[in-house]
Amino acid sequence: MAVEQKALESDFGFKSPNFTVDADGNVIVKSLSYISDNTQIDVTEDYKFSNAGTDFVVTDATGTPLEGQNPAISLIRGETYVFELSLSAALTFSILNEAGDATYDIGIGHKSLDGTVETTGADAQGKRDGFVTFIVPINAPDTLKYGDLTTGTIGTFNIEFATISGIGQFSELVVTGTSSLGPTEIINTTDSTALGTGALIVKGGASVRKDLNVGGALTADTINTNGTGYAVFETQTNLEFNVGNKITFKVGGTILGDVTSEGSAVKIVNTTIDNTVIGSTTPTTAAFTSATVSEVPTVSTDITNKTYVDLQSAAFAIALGT
Repeated sequence: MAVEQKALESDFGFKSPNFTVDADGNVIVKSLSYISDNTQIDVTEDYKFSNAGTDFVVTDATGTPLEGQNPAISLIRGETYVFELSLSAALTFSILNEAGDATYDIGIGHKSLDGTVETTGADAQGKRDGFVTFIVPINAPDTLKYGDLTTGTIGTFNIEFATISGIGQFSELVVTGTSSLGPTEIINTTDSTALGTGALIVKGGASVRKDLNVGGALTADTINTNGTGYAVFETQTNLEFNVGNKITFKVGGTILGDVTSEGSAVKIVNTTIDNTVIGSTTPTTAAFTSATVSEVPTVSTDITNKTYVDLQSAAFAIALGT
């Protein structure tokens, strides 16, 4: 006899291990799997956008409606958001710039409901259904818009930085306001070999309120802020060099000499010394290859002048008859 295949039927109930259907149609099962012909992909959205006429209606991930139409939404820099779109022909959805007059195409992508079509950038704008993904750029402006450029319906995205407490590790950290940091250690060990290199790079000026201890060389750029072509060290008070051994003067790679606790060994070459006493209180002895005395000596401690000596010698010779 041929077997006729039919759906499970029972006029008076059906019973089987872990599966029971009574005469009233009540079903008891141990587990139940449901297979749907709906090909929509499984995506968890952060916000769902629908519309009432030409206005956006937004609900959050819990299904709670946001207050009002075209509501303002806060987004965190660096975070990824998914917006599910279910709009009629009256509206399209785009992420817009701060002024709301052009699309903002950075970090945006779109995927169709069944996941078969994906677009990014400008191609992901102006959609009515599917899922829009927005990775909020770190350098995004403080305000962006969402809306339909055709209808002029605009809502606001407030772009914020995350509020973080405790200990964290970040691939990038941007501080726009005042920061209060405790003891901070830069663990990167990149050497600084020129401007723009090293473990810590400060693009603007740096102000240090207390002592600065440098374990390596302290190098100043050859172009100062005034563009004069040389480095400037300036202080509003006294400048003290306190070294353990000596100060070495080097110009153009050539050592000119050292200054130690015993004095200076820096040579004085092609240098004019004006109004300077050589010695502690009175001049001491010195040897010169040549010297010119412009003043006629008047006292015994003056340096002799040849003309003066010759005149005095002639006078003494006449007086003494020699």
